[in-house]
Amino acid sequence: MKTQEVCTRLIEQSCDLPEMTCNDFFHSVDFFKVIESTPMLQPVMAVAEDGNGTVVGHMLALVCQHRLLYTPVKYSHCRIYGEGDYDTSLADKDTVFALLLKCLTQRLRHGLCLYVECINISSKMFGYKSFRQNHYFHIQRQEIRNSLHSCPPVKRLSDRTRRHIAAAERKGVYTQTVTPHSRDMEEAVRMLRRHYCLKPGVHVPHQDFFDGLADNSHCKMIATYNAEGRMIGTCVVVFSGSVACLLALASRRKQYMRLHPNDYTVWKAIECAYEQGARHFCFMDAGLPFRKSPLREFMLGFGGKPVSKFRWVRIPLRWFNNILDWIYNE
Repeated sequence: MKTQEVCTRLIEQSCDLPEMTCNDFFHSVDFFKVIESTPMLQPVMAVAEDGNGTVVGHMLALVCQHRLLYTPVKYSHCRIYGEGDYDTSLADKDTVFALLLKCLTQRLRHGLCLYVECINISSKMFGYKSFRQNHYFHIQRQEIRNSLHSCPPVKRLSDRTRRHIAAAERKGVYTQTVTPHSRDMEEAVRMLRRHYCLKPGVHVPHQDFFDGLADNSHCKMIATYNAEGRMIGTCVVVFSGSVACLLALASRRKQYMRLHPNDYTVWKAIECAYEQGARHFCFMDAGLPFRKSPLREFMLGFGGKPVSKFRWVRIPLRWFNNILDWIYNE
């Protein structure tokens, strides 16, 4: 496909990747290699090159494969974090984005791919026309974004969250960075699996995925322990540019309610992001924009602001895709 001397191609093996500048971790070579080394995950990178063979933009899709219970049948779903990574000198980012999205969509409509979703788009209306042309429909979601550069994050805490953190510290709660290929990593991944097992649309990959992230300087996996040394919470933070993103969070909050493991784990993740010089801390999913949302209220306790976003979804079955489009966007 060519437009103004820009052509796109798909790459599914790291050995075939060209030289490229990666400013966004979710579309980087490092993340590609983490996905590639994880069982039941497959990376698909769409690359846009100009007439000189220089990469002007690239977009990475993460394909999660699943096996139907007690059968050899495999199916998959795909997730794209953000709109891709582009050369800073690129004048027409929207056109290149449209090419990359079309290239990936054509690849992912083949096989048993149940759905494709694009999340964490930088602005609500970015790529609206391109998504609609490729038959994506949008679902209203919310993010919470904390500013870390204007003042220390401790000054933004709500009184309730401050009390919970202080109570946890008085009772001996502490955190540590989880080292890869360790027993703590196994326990942290088990906790994530238990937490997300009943949540539709959330897939917790094999432990190799989290080992690969923990090996990378752009990621931190933090675990919270009670005074007896038992793990009661964990989270995964990804540093992409100047933004720290909370990728996953789980805890034994009902079993250890008085220790407030959720509050303490998130607070230590924010502290870690602040110490590493991140300008913002992003809760990537604060749920649907309901008037009352306990999850959103919990996240707002750390001093952030809600941001309305679109999550774009495409289902290969055209008639079903059209029905959902009508339901969500009527």
